[in-house]
Amino acid sequence: VNTSFSHNEAVTVSIMNVLGQEASPPAHLHMERGDATIYIGNLPAGMYFLQMKTASSNVVKKFVKE
Repeated sequence: VNTSFSHNEAVTVSIMNVLGQEASPPAHLHMERGDATIYIGNLPAGMYFLQMKTASSNVVKKFVKE
């Protein structure tokens, strides 16, 4: 999954399935300004929600793994 950040910041990344269950353990990362790729190769095919929390925002993106 590709995303981007406008500045360097600490981010907690979580992936949930459509039932709201955790599909992978939360990761606490320091993301650099610019584009970032989050690896999802270990997930089975299906629809998921990627949640990215920072000190100032909470973003959720829906994606489909084929």
